[in-house]
Amino acid sequence: MMKSDYYILRGWLLLALSLTFLNSAGSLAAENAKLEIPSADKFKFAGRPPVLGLKWKAEEVEIREGYSQGGANHYVVLEGQYERPFYKIFYQLEWQKTPTEIQPGKPFAFEVPYTGPTTLFQIIVVNASGVSEGQTFHIVFPDETQKEEAVKGPPKRNIAFFPSLGLTYSSLRQSNGRSLAQTLLTFKGTYSYVFAPPRWDLGVGMFFSLVPITSNIPNTWARFLGLNLRLGYSIPLSPRWTLGLVTGTYYTTMFVSKTAKVGFENLMGPQIYPTLRYQLNKNVTFASYFKISAVGSQFQLHGIDDRELATGFSYIRNTANGRPMIMSLDFSSLQATISNVTISSKSASLGIGVGF
Repeated sequence: MMKSDYYILRGWLLLALSLTFLNSAGSLAAENAKLEIPSADKFKFAGRPPVLGLKWKAEEVEIREGYSQGGANHYVVLEGQYERPFYKIFYQLEWQKTPTEIQPGKPFAFEVPYTGPTTLFQIIVVNASGVSEGQTFHIVFPDETQKEEAVKGPPKRNIAFFPSLGLTYSSLRQSNGRSLAQTLLTFKGTYSYVFAPPRWDLGVGMFFSLVPITSNIPNTWARFLGLNLRLGYSIPLSPRWTLGLVTGTYYTTMFVSKTAKVGFENLMGPQIYPTLRYQLNKNVTFASYFKISAVGSQFQLHGIDDRELATGFSYIRNTANGRPMIMSLDFSSLQATISNVTISSKSASLGIGVGF
């Protein structure tokens, strides 16, 4: 492992460890919400009988802040267990089009965001013959939560776009002795869509070097273009921590001046990387990632030594107008052998952007 790769790995691990000390920070609402459990003849829907064998851990539930899907700030975590064999059990929130399955026979937990003073959700069970039972449950939030939510409603949009501008330092070295070091103004943009809330999302990202600012060789420059497509799955580790498992593909190339004798063109390949998010409170989120990518061209992978390692850290804060602001720091190290010449490209970027 190269020394720079070691620092990328160490930096990502140190941030992940240091953030664990924040786990007790942040504020939670002082009051609890009440789960109203209907009687057998109340809150029936679609003519189905009530759910039998469903047990809730508690009727008084703590109100938390910083719901991960946007819209509402406050939410509760409901815990329970369903103990009837050969049945499937589902829950459905007010804003969901389709119910979400719960594994029967084991303790379960799911989040319910605030959608009003009395927030509704449904529990549905289906037996092996397709006969269903169901109930609508009420969660009553206290006046304090109602005032804080004010005009906020249920999460309706699961789409986010983050454009940003930043400075990039880039260093290229080749085994034939040629090299180039420069700073550039870089545009980055990411678009994400949570198509199966709250777990699955699709993302598209790009970066492009807009303007070379400095170069160690007069009248010589190189600009970079990168595109990536990714699919992610989110795993809540706690009400504040979320682990993301992401995979996808990327494309990158360079545009160089006639005097530049360095660089690469049309590289592509698969990529995998974990992400880690920490919700400090309703306004502040920290995030980090570590990425490893194979390097190929013309839809064929190069040797095992050709790869890209990257890591990044970001600070996201909701502003007074409701739009999130993001500050990011990214590091990348790419190595590829092309026509018997080994290219080493390293970069560090600092950017700031706003979400839409």
